[in-house]
Amino acid sequence: TVKPADAAMTDAIVSKVPEIKDFVAGLRAKGDELSAETGLRPVNGSLETNLGLFRAYVTRWLSTNPQIDKTGRILVRTMDPEEAGIPLQIWCFAATTDFNAYEAVQSAVFEHLAAMAPIFGLSIYAAGSESVTLSQQPTA
Repeated sequence: TVKPADAAMTDAIVSKVPEIKDFVAGLRAKGDELSAETGLRPVNGSLETNLGLFRAYVTRWLSTNPQIDKTGRILVRTMDPEEAGIPLQIWCFAATTDFNAYEAVQSAVFEHLAAMAPIFGLSIYAAGSESVTLSQQPTA
């Protein structure tokens, strides 16, 4: 559930996820105001909701992940809300072009995000189920 993030919630999340401490401090110093140059707030996160804080975390985690290419675009944004929730779109590029390694990076990213979402008070929705279920495919 997306919830407004008051100072107490934000501080509790930062205590568990120090990677966003500088992001939070920076926006608090600016008052989370619109940019004078662009008229926009930061794309990759906000202080307004738990989802905004999660987007900030994901962006920073991807930016420091050695498996992610730092020369490509990293973007974490919400899509139009749907009946089942608010989709999160993640743009980044693996630091490898090897297919198997790419698949491993993609899996690791989504497993990490699924594990971190509850810290932000968020849950992952999978169509047709009430929770995400991971299962191993039988080998032939």
